[in-house]
Amino acid sequence: LDLPLDWKAYCRSNSSTTHQIRGTMIGITPEAQQKLSAIVESQAAAVGVRVSAVRGRHGCIHGWELGLDDRERPDDVVVVQGDLQILVDSGLADDLRDAVIDYSEDGSVIGFSVEAPKAAPAGAHSGCNH
Repeated sequence: LDLPLDWKAYCRSNSSTTHQIRGTMIGITPEAQQKLSAIVESQAAAVGVRVSAVRGRHGCIHGWELGLDDRERPDDVVVVQGDLQILVDSGLADDLRDAVIDYSEDGSVIGFSVEAPKAAPAGAHSGCNH
């Protein structure tokens, strides 16, 4: 995937202090950035796109969900890429390290995907209680 390298990631703590995070938190393809930016712009109350974990009944991560959010939370990691803010709960930061958000219109599949190679497989995550 051809990912832009000009993003900055910041972590805001409860004290409203902002700390820059070094390394790759989450990447986004140009196609996904363009689509998500347009969606956020069309919604006056939205400040960014939240990446959340989809969990099973035992707490295992089974996938990822994207949604609009109208505020940053004190424990969020905020990835800023161009005019787009991606909001992630700091508890998911390790699972989303090196993740990539993509968008495709390929035949019968149209939509966003999140590939998170560092996410623990179901049953291995500390929040998974089998």
